[in-house]
Amino acid sequence: MEKTQELERIVKELLGHLGFDLTPAVSFEENTYNVSLSAEKDSALLIGYHGETLNSLQVVISLILFRKFNEALSVVVDIDGYRKERHERLKALAVRTSDKARFLNMPQTLPAMNAFERRLIHLFVSEVVPDMKSESTGEGRSRSVVISPKSLIDNQKEMEKGLEEDLLEKLEGKNEV
Repeated sequence: MEKTQELERIVKELLGHLGFDLTPAVSFEENTYNVSLSAEKDSALLIGYHGETLNSLQVVISLILFRKFNEALSVVVDIDGYRKERHERLKALAVRTSDKARFLNMPQTLPAMNAFERRLIHLFVSEVVPDMKSESTGEGRSRSVVISPKSLIDNQKEMEKGLEEDLLEKLEGKNEV
Protein backbone atom coordinates (compact mmCIF):
# COMPACT_ATOMS: atom_id res chain seq x y z
CA MET A 1 0.00 0.00 0.00
CA GLU A 2 1.30 3.45 -0.92
CA LYS A 3 2.38 5.71 1.98
CA THR A 4 -0.15 8.41 1.07
CA GLN A 5 -3.02 5.93 1.13
CA GLU A 6 -1.75 4.35 4.34
CA LEU A 7 -1.45 7.77 5.97
CA GLU A 8 -5.03 8.57 4.96
CA ARG A 9 -6.22 5.28 6.47
CA ILE A 10 -4.26 5.82 9.70
CA VAL A 11 -5.60 9.37 10.18
CA LYS A 12 -9.19 8.32 9.48
CA GLU A 13 -8.89 5.39 11.90
CA LEU A 14 -7.25 7.49 14.63
CA LEU A 15 -9.89 10.21 14.36
CA GLY A 16 -12.58 7.52 14.40
CA HIS A 17 -11.22 6.22 17.71
CA LEU A 18 -11.45 9.78 19.02
CA GLY A 19 -15.08 10.05 17.94
CA PHE A 20 -14.67 12.12 14.77
CA ASP A 21 -15.99 11.06 11.39
CA LEU A 22 -13.68 13.01 9.07
CA THR A 23 -12.07 12.17 5.76
CA PRO A 24 -8.53 13.48 5.42
CA ALA A 25 -7.10 14.82 2.17
CA VAL A 26 -3.45 13.74 1.95
CA SER A 27 -0.90 15.15 -0.46
CA PHE A 28 2.87 14.86 -0.81
CA GLU A 29 4.82 18.03 -1.64
CA GLU A 30 8.45 19.00 -1.04
CA ASN A 31 9.25 15.85 1.00
CA THR A 32 6.31 16.50 3.35
CA TYR A 33 3.02 14.70 3.71
CA ASN A 34 0.26 17.27 4.14
CA VAL A 35 -2.91 16.09 5.86
CA SER A 36 -5.82 18.47 5.47
CA LEU A 37 -9.01 18.04 7.47
CA SER A 38 -12.29 19.86 7.21
CA ALA A 39 -14.23 19.85 10.47
CA GLU A 40 -16.54 22.85 10.56
CA LYS A 41 -18.23 22.20 13.91
CA ASP A 42 -15.39 20.29 15.58
CA SER A 43 -12.44 22.36 14.38
CA ALA A 44 -11.94 24.27 17.65
CA LEU A 45 -11.89 21.02 19.60
CA LEU A 46 -9.34 19.44 17.25
CA ILE A 47 -7.14 22.56 17.08
CA GLY A 48 -7.08 23.29 20.81
CA TYR A 49 -5.52 26.24 22.60
CA HIS A 50 -3.00 27.88 20.23
CA GLY A 51 -2.95 24.66 18.17
CA GLU A 52 -1.70 22.44 20.99
CA THR A 53 -4.17 19.63 20.26
CA LEU A 54 -3.40 19.87 16.55
CA ASN A 55 0.34 19.67 17.27
CA SER A 56 -0.20 16.65 19.52
CA LEU A 57 -2.28 14.94 16.84
CA GLN A 58 0.51 15.59 14.35
CA VAL A 59 3.11 14.07 16.70
CA VAL A 60 0.98 10.96 17.30
CA ILE A 61 0.46 10.49 13.55
CA SER A 62 4.22 10.91 12.93
CA LEU A 63 5.01 8.30 15.59
CA ILE A 64 2.50 5.83 14.12
CA LEU A 65 4.05 6.32 10.67
CA PHE A 66 7.56 5.86 12.05
CA ARG A 67 6.58 2.54 13.63
CA LYS A 68 4.78 1.45 10.46
CA PHE A 69 7.49 2.38 7.91
CA ASN A 70 10.58 2.44 10.15
CA GLU A 71 11.58 5.87 8.84
CA ALA A 72 10.92 9.42 9.95
CA LEU A 73 8.42 11.06 7.62
CA SER A 74 7.65 14.76 7.68
CA VAL A 75 3.92 15.20 8.31
CA VAL A 76 1.96 18.44 8.63
CA VAL A 77 -1.65 18.22 9.82
CA ASP A 78 -3.93 21.19 9.19
CA ILE A 79 -7.56 21.72 10.09
CA ASP A 80 -9.66 24.25 8.19
CA GLY A 81 -6.59 26.31 7.19
CA TYR A 82 -5.56 26.97 10.80
CA ARG A 83 -1.82 26.64 10.14
CA LYS A 84 -1.78 29.24 7.36
CA GLU A 85 -3.89 31.62 9.44
CA ARG A 86 -1.59 31.17 12.47
CA HIS A 87 1.43 31.70 10.22
CA GLU A 88 0.02 35.07 9.10
CA ARG A 89 -0.84 36.09 12.68
CA LEU A 90 2.70 35.27 13.83
CA LYS A 91 4.16 37.30 10.98
CA ALA A 92 2.00 40.29 11.94
CA LEU A 93 3.01 39.86 15.59
CA ALA A 94 6.70 39.83 14.64
CA VAL A 95 6.32 43.02 12.60
CA ARG A 96 4.28 44.81 15.32
CA THR A 97 6.72 43.80 18.04
CA SER A 98 9.69 44.87 15.90
CA ASP A 99 8.07 48.26 15.35
CA LYS A 100 7.51 48.62 19.09
CA ALA A 101 11.11 47.61 19.88
CA ARG A 102 12.38 50.11 17.30
CA PHE A 103 10.16 52.93 18.63
CA LEU A 104 11.05 52.33 22.28
CA ASN A 105 14.65 51.30 21.48
CA MET A 106 14.19 48.49 23.98
CA PRO A 107 13.97 44.71 23.71
CA GLN A 108 10.41 43.34 23.53
CA THR A 109 9.48 39.85 24.70
CA LEU A 110 6.79 37.81 22.96
CA PRO A 111 4.60 35.29 24.79
CA ALA A 112 5.83 31.71 25.21
CA MET A 113 5.66 29.66 22.00
CA ASN A 114 6.51 26.20 20.78
CA ALA A 115 9.75 25.61 18.86
CA PHE A 116 8.13 25.74 15.42
CA GLU A 117 6.44 29.10 16.10
CA ARG A 118 9.64 30.55 17.59
CA ARG A 119 11.50 29.46 14.46
CA LEU A 120 8.92 31.23 12.28
CA ILE A 121 9.35 34.43 14.30
CA HIS A 122 13.15 34.24 13.90
CA LEU A 123 12.75 33.76 10.14
CA PHE A 124 10.30 36.67 9.82
CA VAL A 125 12.53 39.00 11.80
CA SER A 126 15.66 38.10 9.82
CA GLU A 127 13.90 38.36 6.43
CA VAL A 128 11.39 41.19 6.93
CA VAL A 129 12.99 43.44 9.57
CA PRO A 130 16.75 43.52 8.93
CA ASP A 131 17.49 46.18 11.59
CA MET A 132 16.18 43.88 14.33
CA LYS A 133 17.56 40.79 16.03
CA SER A 134 15.64 37.96 17.66
CA GLU A 135 16.74 35.38 20.20
CA SER A 136 15.02 32.72 22.25
CA THR A 137 15.07 32.91 26.04
CA GLY A 138 13.69 30.83 28.89
CA GLU A 139 13.36 27.11 29.31
CA GLY A 140 10.85 24.41 28.48
CA ARG A 141 7.27 25.48 27.82
CA SER A 142 8.01 29.05 28.92
CA ARG A 143 10.56 29.62 26.15
CA SER A 144 9.87 32.82 24.25
CA VAL A 145 11.41 35.18 21.70
CA VAL A 146 12.95 38.57 22.47
CA ILE A 147 13.13 41.07 19.60
CA SER A 148 15.70 43.86 19.94
CA PRO A 149 17.07 46.61 17.72
CA LYS A 150 20.48 45.58 16.37
CA SER A 151 21.84 49.04 17.18
CA LEU A 152 20.89 48.55 20.85
CA ILE A 153 22.71 45.22 20.93
CA ASP A 154 25.77 46.72 19.22
CA ASN A 155 25.77 49.61 21.74
CA GLN A 156 25.54 47.16 24.65
CA LYS A 157 28.46 45.13 23.28
CA GLU A 158 30.54 48.30 22.85
CA MET A 159 29.74 49.37 26.42
CA GLU A 160 30.66 45.92 27.76
CA LYS A 161 33.89 45.96 25.77
CA GLY A 162 34.70 49.45 27.07
CA LEU A 163 34.02 48.39 30.66
CA GLU A 164 36.28 45.36 30.22
CA GLU A 165 39.08 47.54 28.84
CA ASP A 166 38.68 50.04 31.71
CA LEU A 167 38.81 47.23 34.25
CA LEU A 168 41.91 45.72 32.63
CA GLU A 169 43.63 49.14 32.63
CA LYS A 170 42.85 49.62 36.34
CA LEU A 171 44.10 46.13 37.15
CA GLU A 172 47.30 46.70 35.17
CA GLY A 173 47.78 50.06 36.92
CA LYS A 174 47.53 48.38 40.35
CA ASN A 175 50.03 45.73 39.34
CA GLU A 176 52.60 48.38 38.37
CA VAL A 177 52.45 50.12 41.77
